[in-house]
Amino acid sequence: MSLILPFHPETASATIVIDGVTYRVPLVDSSGHLQVDVLSNPLATDAATATDQATMITALQLIDDLRDALGSVAGDQLRTEPGFDSLIRQSYEASVGNHALTTRWTYTVPADTFAILTHIQAYHSVSATINQLRTLVRILDSGSSPISTVLNYYSLATEIVTTTLPLAILLDAGEKLRAATVNSDSVSRVSGIHATLTEISK
Repeated sequence: MSLILPFHPETASATIVIDGVTYRVPLVDSSGHLQVDVLSNPLATDAATATDQATMITALQLIDDLRDALGSVAGDQLRTEPGFDSLIRQSYEASVGNHALTTRWTYTVPADTFAILTHIQAYHSVSATINQLRTLVRILDSGSSPISTVLNYYSLATEIVTTTLPLAILLDAGEKLRAATVNSDSVSRVSGIHATLTEISK
């Protein structure tokens, strides 16, 4: 038996219920034409617009791009790499005569940067007596006042001496690393002092 739906032309919102299911009856005129109401009111302030949809699509695309990036690395693991900007080497080596404590180089950490002191090497030739040659490396604050001594190294009268220190000392922007030498011998002697630092942008 065919199911006949009742016709309700008097309102576009008329509904009927069949077997517990609500149906909305379309509005049709006497000629059988479907009636469509055209709304003249503007959209609500929170209504979805083309711009809103474009924004959402962009956000979804970014999420999709991130998933692709994660997948290209290792599944759901994200690999990050610190911003190592540059490797800095400070170096001094010379044969010089008698002198009091003399600065050989000064490194200043640039603005908006950290620096990690990773390595220091110092050496002296044989001196006439012990401790006549000296190398000194200190960390200074931004006003050039000493904060700490990293290396204080002396010569021997019996052999050439050298020392290498692996380090991991973090310096902040404006702080300084300064190296100096002393020769209290009466003749020229060789002293060397080298340092390696890695700069990292904040």
